[in-house]
Amino acid sequence: MKNIYVIVLLLSSVTAACKKSKIHSSSSVIGKWKLVSYSGGVAGFKHHPATEDVVLSISIDSQLTVFNSNVSQSTVRYVTNEHYAFSSSYNAPGIQLGSERWQLYSISHGLRDTLSIGWYNSPDFLYPEYERIK
Repeated sequence: MKNIYVIVLLLSSVTAACKKSKIHSSSSVIGKWKLVSYSGGVAGFKHHPATEDVVLSISIDSQLTVFNSNVSQSTVRYVTNEHYAFSSSYNAPGIQLGSERWQLYSISHGLRDTLSIGWYNSPDFLYPEYERIK
């Protein structure tokens, strides 16, 4: 009888551990992200607050949907690669949106999770910064 309690305890521990390891971890791009600022462009690396209500919804089934003021603007398929080779000497996390070329992405953690997406080695590109919507 004592063995049954141990087996039940082990099974419940394994089940609880499996539930905690979902792909929706804070290091994943999966989730909803609100545009909070952007920087870069032809004028230089000035930091600007977001002026529009833009949200990215990134789903586990490789769909990225852009919403502006709660209205769907577009949906594309995406692919991520943790070690994409941007050049022969530079590997970094990359994301490809639709048929666009691969872009860098980074997720930083602190008081809030932020997602930045931008072109590798392209100073004229606007680099958006998104905050994870909890």
